[in-house]
Amino acid sequence: MPTTLAESRFLHAEPEALAYTLRRARRKTLCLVVRRDGGIEVRAPLRLGLGEIEGFVRERLPWLRRKQAEFAARPALVLADGGRVPFLGGELVLKIEAGRPKALRLGEALHLRVMDPGDAAQVRARLEAWYRGQAPLILGERFEAVWAAAAPWGLPRPDLRLRWMRSRWGSCSRDGRVCLNIQLAKAHPDAIDYVIAHEFCHLREFNHGPGFYRLLAQLMPDFARRRELLKAVGSLRED
Repeated sequence: MPTTLAESRFLHAEPEALAYTLRRARRKTLCLVVRRDGGIEVRAPLRLGLGEIEGFVRERLPWLRRKQAEFAARPALVLADGGRVPFLGGELVLKIEAGRPKALRLGEALHLRVMDPGDAAQVRARLEAWYRGQAPLILGERFEAVWAAAAPWGLPRPDLRLRWMRSRWGSCSRDGRVCLNIQLAKAHPDAIDYVIAHEFCHLREFNHGPGFYRLLAQLMPDFARRRELLKAVGSLRED
């Protein structure tokens, strides 16, 4: 059997049916993802019954409807001259210019040079490349600051890796590797620190049980406030 299977499904509900993509894979748990375009993806174990999956989705209908409404109300990202893009919890004004591809930040403006300023795909690619260039310094500095706060735990220092991820802000492996999403460069530094602290806590508690949250509150007493800052950036999750 293939390791991943995907199909489009509908859940009959009021006031209208809910469309979602059911993606089965070699996993043990159910997971819901709401994309920025409002699309919903349900990730499920390969052999889990449809009844249990639909029950899981139905129980979370209020949350799903609320997240879809939040995304619908959020201004669309305009990748054109004068548009605004997120950076460190604030915004930068885009200045799109024609020429050899290059990106340069000057104060509150981000100058992106592309061969065809009218091609949104070129602008997006140059913008993503700029975020990738900013992330190592920004996330590296925040990693060091939060690791210093966690020093009393006496844990082995984890390896840090950076990736552009679509569905999560960060992750921690059982062998002590922390991976952070390059897109965290868009978030407020307090929110970045929250994600890093979240992953550090998994070095001691590899779950989201009461013990995990006690550790998180110990390391970062105001983590709830910081988590709200993270929500302003998007729908990705912490793992």
